[in-house]
Amino acid sequence: MIAGHYATALVPEQAPTAPKLLFFLTASQLPDLVWFALTFLGLEPVHTHAGPAHLELIVTHDLLPTLPWLAVAAIAGRAFFGEWRSGWIAAALVAVHNAADLLSGYPHFVAGPDTQPLGFGLYYSAPHGAVAIEAAFAAAVLTWVVNRERQHGLTRSGMTWAGRALIFGVGIATSFATAPSLGDLPPNGTLPVSMAAGLLLLYSTQIAVLTWTESRPAVAAQVARTAAGVS
Repeated sequence: MIAGHYATALVPEQAPTAPKLLFFLTASQLPDLVWFALTFLGLEPVHTHAGPAHLELIVTHDLLPTLPWLAVAAIAGRAFFGEWRSGWIAAALVAVHNAADLLSGYPHFVAGPDTQPLGFGLYYSAPHGAVAIEAAFAAAVLTWVVNRERQHGLTRSGMTWAGRALIFGVGIATSFATAPSLGDLPPNGTLPVSMAAGLLLLYSTQIAVLTWTESRPAVAAQVARTAAGVS
């Protein structure tokens, strides 16, 4: 659900500033970013076990441990932007992230491997189907975003469309190509620290690219109206 998570960050505001967009994109991927960081630091080793629910992400993805992260996102929004709206949006993005994972990702637990597993676990049973759900979700969200932009006379620049093609188009195509590997985890092991570091760098780069490209709209219609008013 990587592309789908990023797409949700484009929903809250029509033309957000770069700082706010960076914040929303980070919130949309907060569980994964914290997961990679904690694994890299040795604080959340990811254990894998044979069975339909064998990826342990206790601190960042299980249902009950996720709740404090919603509060962290909300408080961060209030602290950074001086109003609660951004905080509630960030908390919602974190909640949507984990809900989407349960639909088409790895299964998680209520609170640890001794509790009830949650989710369909499509990364194991039907990885191509999981990526197809992600593609459909991302496409639906982006279609809504683009239609809203057109309704408000907002014309995006070529740079913005290049960023969207790179992150969403290439990202989903790559996911399709590598889909079988999503469920091909070692039966008993841990996620290598080097892999966690690489994924943290990849996600950070993707967020930087989208922040750069999405915060540079060419508001042609608005510019024309402003020029007409000035003249």
